[in-house]
Amino acid sequence: MIKTETQKSPSSILEQLRVTSETLSDEQVLKLFEGTATDFYNSNLRKQFKTFDLKDLNSNSAIDLLSKISKEFEVEEFDLQLLKELLEKSFKLKLPNWAKSQEDFKKSKKITLLKKLKTAMNKTYPDRKEIVSLFIALFDLNESDTPVVELTKILDFKGTHYLSVADFLEIRHHKGEQFIHFLDQLTKSIALLSKPIEVYYSLSTGELSLNSLDSNSFIVSELKLEFNNGTMNLLMSELRKENSNPVEVIKKIIASGLKKKYLHLSKNSASFDSFKKGKVPFGLVSNEEIKSNIQYKNSNELRDLRDLVPKSDLPRLDSIIDEILGR
Repeated sequence: MIKTETQKSPSSILEQLRVTSETLSDEQVLKLFEGTATDFYNSNLRKQFKTFDLKDLNSNSAIDLLSKISKEFEVEEFDLQLLKELLEKSFKLKLPNWAKSQEDFKKSKKITLLKKLKTAMNKTYPDRKEIVSLFIALFDLNESDTPVVELTKILDFKGTHYLSVADFLEIRHHKGEQFIHFLDQLTKSIALLSKPIEVYYSLSTGELSLNSLDSNSFIVSELKLEFNNGTMNLLMSELRKENSNPVEVIKKIIASGLKKKYLHLSKNSASFDSFKKGKVPFGLVSNEEIKSNIQYKNSNELRDLRDLVPKSDLPRLDSIIDEILGR
């Protein structure tokens, strides 16, 4: 693709993102990760997987590395005895079927409820009714059941204390402490990568890269391998499937990232701060947004900003600066 320095209109930028999301090929993804396994392992995985042997890979592509790491990662099974004891000591509840194995937990419809309850209990000023409602739904209880009555009394006693419900229960209430421990056991979070893999897209070349190629590059997707609140994220889950195609899996996630970026920017204004963080192209940031963010910057800061802006957009930036200075 021929590189051009012609300034693109917002509509043409969005159209370019849309088309790329729909036409992304296996070849583009393979090229993106070609020859990256060794460097990627040294910078992102060595601490977590010290005994891993790169010779076991089929190629020097980080795609194969991610696939192998995902498949070989051993998912820790629930400690059923511990979970039973924690529930019994907290609110004298019996361990529900959905908490008896990782597989049962994954298939259950309780995961979202569990995450919402944990989030609600970690708020400093929580919604008491929300916590009770989630607790009832999670364990299939009624308002008159003893565990619900006990939890309600604890929450009433907490009142407007500055601690979150979780901290309050751990510090002030033994039964509550056991329940928080139960939630923590089911919602463990583990990141297999030391940092996410950022995938960039260049408006100038139309190419994907793992680093910013030019001032017209911005992040369209972040690849992570992780356990988040007790469940695998999409990339890890898909890579672990039998007979999965790693290239196809990663292609779909990057294409989805491009589509989400396109849809978000179609409906929402691009912020100047997002441009500086490399998340949106300068061409989508409005003149008003740029002006409000640079009007109090000194000459050195403006000089540094020019280094970030694509050459094709420098005339627009200079025009805005001239307007601020009254030229």
